[in-house]
Amino acid sequence: MRKILYAIGVTCTLLLSLYGLNFFSNEIVNQKMLDNVFDRNDFAWLGFMEPWKEPYNLGTNYLRQRKYPEAIEQFDKALTHAIPDDSECEVRINKALAMTLPIQEDQVNDRNLDSVITKLEEAEQVLLEKDFAAEDGNGDYEDAQILYDDIVEYKLHLIEITNTKFLVDKIDKDDKSSLDGAKILITGVDAEGNNIKFDPDNIVLGQGAYIDEEYHGNGIMIVSGTSPTLIDKIFDGTYTIHEEQAPKGYDVAADVVFTVRHCKVLADGNEAIIEATDTDDAFINLEDELFRTDVDIKKVNQNGEILPGAILTVTGVNFKGETVEFTEGSYVLGEDGYINEASSGEGLSFVTGSTDTTLLGLLDGTYTIHEDKAPKGYTEVQDIVITIEQGVVTCEEQPDIITPPTSDSNTIVTVVDPEDQEQQSGGGGDGQGEGEDGGGQGEGDGEGGGGQGGEGEGGQGGQSGGEGEGQDGSGSEGGDDKNDGSEGGENGENGNPDDKDDGGQGGQSKDDGEGDDNNGTNEGQGDDDNKGGGSNNDGKGGSGEGEADDDQSGEDELKNNLSDLQDEANQQRSGDLAGDNIEYASDYEGDIW
Repeated sequence: MRKILYAIGVTCTLLLSLYGLNFFSNEIVNQKMLDNVFDRNDFAWLGFMEPWKEPYNLGTNYLRQRKYPEAIEQFDKALTHAIPDDSECEVRINKALAMTLPIQEDQVNDRNLDSVITKLEEAEQVLLEKDFAAEDGNGDYEDAQILYDDIVEYKLHLIEITNTKFLVDKIDKDDKSSLDGAKILITGVDAEGNNIKFDPDNIVLGQGAYIDEEYHGNGIMIVSGTSPTLIDKIFDGTYTIHEEQAPKGYDVAADVVFTVRHCKVLADGNEAIIEATDTDDAFINLEDELFRTDVDIKKVNQNGEILPGAILTVTGVNFKGETVEFTEGSYVLGEDGYINEASSGEGLSFVTGSTDTTLLGLLDGTYTIHEDKAPKGYTEVQDIVITIEQGVVTCEEQPDIITPPTSDSNTIVTVVDPEDQEQQSGGGGDGQGEGEDGGGQGEGDGEGGGGQGGEGEGGQGGQSGGEGEGQDGSGSEGGDDKNDGSEGGENGENGNPDDKDDGGQGGQSKDDGEGDDNNGTNEGQGDDDNKGGGSNNDGKGGSGEGEADDDQSGEDELKNNLSDLQDEANQQRSGDLAGDNIEYASDYEGDIW
């Protein structure tokens, strides 16, 4: 029993001795730290009774030497051990000091303020642990609460004296060049929901930019120039940049909404925002995209049926005043359509197919559709001028030819070709040469008239056409008039309206008229309802009327004329034609003229 008691007494004595030695050693070491004459080994054995004291004392020494990162590291080690609350509060106060003392007011700017505020807030959290300090000012330890309140006040002071700024620019989405003429509205609200006011004196306008003085709403309206504009001295809050009006030829950009926290513009994943760095200010790019419009050209007749085979040429000048070049890939030809290789002019020249031709990505501007050649049976339409503004296609002279786009279709420009009336309703031609036969035939669906007789010596009469109703037949032949210009033509017979081959046949001349040589004047009387033409003074036969379509050869007429010529030759041989009125009678020598 004595041995046990003896052992306990020795142990207690040793512990008390070590505790006392540890206490006095700490005081000695602390004094060395104050005098800056210490060695790291002086602390090595001090953790025997209170292990947190060695890193705490070492951290405190680093703090006094303004070696703040090293001090923070040692304080963190001390806090890994179980420490009495009073001692832990001291460790945390020293750590908070090591975090805040490096922050010097004259070194804070808008580029690093956010990181500075973050460090100050971390120091606040160190003191808030275990309610050593409290946000409402009622912390459990007075020293910790005083330091916490000082940090909060310092943070607000830095925010107040530091101004945020950012650059804003309006650019082309494709080539990233600055665009002038855009109206940009910048608005903002602070953390309490109050509208933020912008002082024009704090705005450095870009080249050619200006403030729209006519705008009097919330925020400020800026018209963009050819270089970025700097917005300076703004504060924490939420901001919106809205494009009120895009430059000509461009679509407006989407709104850019961003937050300024601790005087830092936060991108929050928005690609339009470039956050500030240590050397560059924050940058916000508003990208505008050109209006590009797809247009279908539909070639039709008056019934709305597709007309292939027309040659069209499209030319244009865009909103920049540049001549539009149609390169491969900027159009899709209709089915069976093809490029007109014979064209050497500007623009896109093509032959229409059985479906629409599409022009891809047209910029705003003015475009002209010219028809070089219409399909057979149709006439060329007048030039069509269309205007594209903000992607909307219009035609001032012919608004009805524009079909607006839908979710499933492009804008359609309908080009209508009228029918060729001359081809549909043909007239007979005149044979004027000496000894030639008259009687041209009508083509198409209209009325075909008989031709006028040739002017042969002796007064060869013309052949008049009847009023046939046929659609595919020729005009009918008129009757012969071989007298001296006195007899008129006989009436032509009516053709069968259902017969699509020939018109009615004209009859022979009727000898009811009387007149002198080469001076016939009276009309012959016809037998039917249709009236045959009377002979003219010089022996020309009158023309009748017939409705017919296609040509018919003058074979019958040619036979009659050849027969007449033969009769004249025979009469000359017998001397019947000799006299003053026939100039060429003396030139006759047998069978040779």
